[in-house]
Amino acid sequence: MFILFGKNNIQFICRFFWGYFGSCYLSFKNEISLKFQVVTNDFNEAGCADDIRTAFTDIIQLGNYQAGLNILSSDFKLCQPLSNANDVDMLVNWIEGAIGFLAMIDYPYPTNFVAPVPAWPVNAFCQQMQLVSTGGGSVIQALAAGVGIFYNYTGVNACYNISNAGTPSLGDQAWEYQTCTEMVMPISSNGTSDMFPLSVFSLESWTEYCQQTWGVTPNPYWVTTNFGGDLLPSGITNLVGSNIVFSNGQLDPWSSGGVVTSPDLLRDMVSIVIPNAAHHLDLRGPNQADYPELLNAREIEIAFIEQWILEKQRKTANN
Repeated sequence: MFILFGKNNIQFICRFFWGYFGSCYLSFKNEISLKFQVVTNDFNEAGCADDIRTAFTDIIQLGNYQAGLNILSSDFKLCQPLSNANDVDMLVNWIEGAIGFLAMIDYPYPTNFVAPVPAWPVNAFCQQMQLVSTGGGSVIQALAAGVGIFYNYTGVNACYNISNAGTPSLGDQAWEYQTCTEMVMPISSNGTSDMFPLSVFSLESWTEYCQQTWGVTPNPYWVTTNFGGDLLPSGITNLVGSNIVFSNGQLDPWSSGGVVTSPDLLRDMVSIVIPNAAHHLDLRGPNQADYPELLNAREIEIAFIEQWILEKQRKTANN
């Protein structure tokens, strides 16, 4: 069976491609805080996860009084000063948005399809933090400089509007609607195994939000009901299908809910984990910065898909 299935329509996780799943989140039950742990690992490798964790703690503490709100507004160069706890939550979400996107697009060359960023933007983020800290800046000022790698790499923004933590060109509303229907994301952070403030996913709260915003009720088990995967990412699954290459980048936060071990070789369900690869790097066009492990992964994917197409053609010819 060939499955026209894969990338680009599941919360920036999956794109349609014949016989291919790339960085696809498949289970409501298993992700929990793993996504933020992958992001933390990426920034830890780059050398600034501990400083980011400290900065988040300081931000929350400063948000408890007016003088602290003024400091945060100044350090982050906000267009509209913070005035209350809700504004601080918005600031935290805005920072998390930058960090999460940078982990997702941590490619070995510059890109601009999400936002203009340099090659290896996670490293650039940490280098910027280190530069500010070395110059005597606070950890919050260092974090603000790091966030600028995502929100202001071109230097055109004199101040930041934190009400927009996404990128309009990516069609965020369509993805949010999908997470309110059949692709629920139980993403939490704990501040211990990851570097982010405590945030616990609540299906009840998310359902209320989806009903108010979109007039729909989430079905958190739609994916596993239709495609299996109850025990992901353990590798022991009840996945439905055959002739599928599951591809995940080691750096990609969405790999936390994907298939990272080959679940069923008898049905040609093969998993590839690509070292030092972020989100969908193997589906991007050729680049001089492509490295051997990435090129090898592409060759494997093509070989399997070509094999399955030939097998199907032979079966069709014999019928």
